Amino acid sequence: MKWVTALLILFFIAVSGCSQNVKESQSLKKDIRSEMNLHKSEFRLSHAADFSWEKAYIFGPYTTEDEIEKELGMPFKNESNLEQREDMNIIVFVKGNRVIMYAEIPRSYGDFLVRDLPITPKKDQIRFQEIKT
Repeated sequence: MKWVTALLILFFIAVSGCSQNVKESQSLKKDIRSEMNLHKSEFRLSHAADFSWEKAYIFGPYTTEDEIEKELGMPFKNESNLEQREDMNIIVFVKGNRVIMYAEIPRSYGDFLVRDLPITPKKDQIRFQEIKT
């Protein structure tokens, strides 16, 4: 009976360890917005992301969860429902084999012009274009 309990505990640890259920960071969103307001066409992502990260990915409108997970190489669940939205980008930060943070960035802030993914702390210049209303 003890081994069954031990197996169940190990199973729940393994399942919960695989979860990538990270909440959106409002402070990161605010910092990215500040950088975009300050620089008007490009900024260094590391100036807004003042935490330890290894890679960042930008996903645009209508990107499916499957496409995001394929690019990241790991499961990722978020509440933005990006695949049905044209008004939103998300920036996902990864360290090791884990998503550590993400931010939803409304397109009203601007459209990102990113050619190479992933973005790294050493190669973190982000170009964007303001949306004219």
